[in-house]
Amino acid sequence: MHCPIKCHVTSNRSLYADADMVMFEAPKSIKQRVGQTIILNYYRDWGEWPRFRGNNQQVRMFYAREPQLAGLSGRGLAFAEDMFNYTMTFQKEADIFYPYGHTRRLPQPNSITPTEWYDSVAPPYSYIHVDGFSSPKDLSKYLISLDKNNSLYNEYHHWRKSYGIAWENANCELCRLAAEKPTKVTKLSQFWNAEKQCKS
Repeated sequence: MHCPIKCHVTSNRSLYADADMVMFEAPKSIKQRVGQTIILNYYRDWGEWPRFRGNNQQVRMFYAREPQLAGLSGRGLAFAEDMFNYTMTFQKEADIFYPYGHTRRLPQPNSITPTEWYDSVAPPYSYIHVDGFSSPKDLSKYLISLDKNNSLYNEYHHWRKSYGIAWENANCELCRLAAEKPTKVTKLSQFWNAEKQCKS
């Protein structure tokens, strides 16, 4: 990994007691990452998770690639309620948002994408949405005017002065969090709760 804060990733469980960070992957494995060393460990079920911290400064990360409906959630996680400092999942409210990262062909074309979807993830005035125009002709006229007017075009880049792109590699964010030694504790039963998730 090429990150601003260096760390080492391993699956060597013998380093558990000295690890700066330990990642637990739900529902059937644990990924451990040690601050300057990060450990990846896999367990068959939740009951195998170590209940103790290797050291009192150890950071614990809850990591999941599957939705709550595929495993334990909510009150079923009482045994791990105060066990984690951070979360890393596909959910946007996770401490580290880790999307699936692949696309698939839809059975039918999805040609209507509401502007709200873009508004929820993109900085204001950083994109041009087709819904803002009454016709494709109006859109093309606007794009041509952008091409001819540098100051108007540059307005679409003002967001770069106030927004930055976070480390693209989620592992770099893990290294940063492992080095910070946080005091935050995540209430796992509230965060990892299938009842909160859309089931459509």
